[in-house]
Amino acid sequence: MNDYENRTQFIEKVENLQKQIEALEQTMKSEEDLEASRIINEFENKNYKKRFNTDITIVIPAIFGAHKGEKILIRYGLIRNSMKKKASWSTTLKK
Repeated sequence: MNDYENRTQFIEKVENLQKQIEALEQTMKSEEDLEASRIINEFENKNYKKRFNTDITIVIPAIFGAHKGEKILIRYGLIRNSMKKKASWSTTLKK
């Protein structure tokens, strides 16, 4: 706060930085959504399940992490919800 003339100038700067952070977070989320869509489409179009003998429910969580990967799979309708279909990637790791 020493670099600012008064408290209101400091608060304005903090609010401005918070808006910039929110905009960057939104951009990151948008980029992740585009990337997930691209990966899913490529996986299906190039028949990777048959070629590499693996399922999309393994690939997406491996790329995005278990929690975020599960959300992506649910959003794209590849699994219904986490309660009906157990996470196949967690059982795969035990093999």
